[in-house]
Amino acid sequence: MIKESFIFKEDLIKGKSLYPYLTIFKKEPFKSFFSVKSREIGPFYISNSDEVIKFYQFFNKNILNERPLNLENVYYFLLLRKYLKEDKKENKKELYDYIKKCKFSKGNDKLGFKFSPYSNQKEPDIWSTYFALASMKLLGVLNEFLASKGQNQVAREIKDFVHPHNKGDRFLHCFVEDCEICKKTSSARTLYFALEILRLVGIDTRLSKDSFRSYLTDKKRDPLMVFKLLCFKLLDLDSNVNEKALQYLHQFQKENGGFSFKKIDGKINTTFWLVYVLDIYSWLINYNPIPIYSFINSKLNEILSEDSNRTLIKMMELSKLIIILSIIWKKFINTIERVLFKQLEQEKYVDSNQIKTSFGLTHGIEEVISYINEYYTFNIRILDNQLEFNNYIRDLSPGQKDF
Repeated sequence: MIKESFIFKEDLIKGKSLYPYLTIFKKEPFKSFFSVKSREIGPFYISNSDEVIKFYQFFNKNILNERPLNLENVYYFLLLRKYLKEDKKENKKELYDYIKKCKFSKGNDKLGFKFSPYSNQKEPDIWSTYFALASMKLLGVLNEFLASKGQNQVAREIKDFVHPHNKGDRFLHCFVEDCEICKKTSSARTLYFALEILRLVGIDTRLSKDSFRSYLTDKKRDPLMVFKLLCFKLLDLDSNVNEKALQYLHQFQKENGGFSFKKIDGKINTTFWLVYVLDIYSWLINYNPIPIYSFINSKLNEILSEDSNRTLIKMMELSKLIIILSIIWKKFINTIERVLFKQLEQEKYVDSNQIKTSFGLTHGIEEVISYINEYYTFNIRILDNQLEFNNYIRDLSPGQKDF
């Protein structure tokens, strides 16, 4: 039995922190987006779900004709399909064939993937290899692909492709000289994708966690921490994470409810990764889902407002929004129901302005009311005080108005 399972008497006597002894019981095993079972994706509410499905169906029909299509596009399309619980068998063969066209062998003993069949890449890269394997996992064809050269051969070639990218002090995205991604992106991000690749081919990276520690020992607090925290979780080293690291990330939440390291307003991609991390570590420090929901609702409405937004970039953004909506929904609706029902019990009405200012629900109050009206046996209406007052005055008799 692991030591962390006990609370030791001497810790209580000496006044030591009970972390991680209390929090260890709240931890959940790491689950990647692609490995979450459909039944584990809980129900969530989208008021304009018909528009979301239309958006998805457009790409379900046309994605292979979109240009310039790449493996990242395919990956986020398949995640969108998964989280919307749509039929995963549609275009299965065609998408699988597309992914295989991105395969890139190096000699006879290394196998990776390039970004797209049309890419002029001279080398495969770690990120594209992750998107390819994860997409095959989502399509349900990964085992077939790994068995295509006999037992363990493909997995061995992929492992041998990944290994040389580990340079001890950094993890390379590729071996292309002057690669912009290698120069501008943190090693922790690439390490995260590399660890996921190894897991996808059946290697338990937790058994060799010490070989990856050198990338994670730097305790400097900066935006790179997001992927360091994911790597800690992947390697089952998350008990080494303390609250200060998460508190640092919380400070990048913006007024619109999203997160950004540089911009005034929250951005979808940054919000996607930070919400993922904050939820994974919610056993250690909780987060407020209400402003995040507000951000998601606002951005969903923006994307769905125009047919001209049916681009591959917007499709990936929509996918990320749906995923984080599914992640926060249970926490969000439990929190907002508690707030609303408490106000209804005490005041017989809900002050929507107070909800907005106190809890950060700047967008989406109408959607919340729609959800409550649909799932409960009573109806709540949003009243405009000025309109109600005008109606009241209009209904008064002339004498009452003069009074």
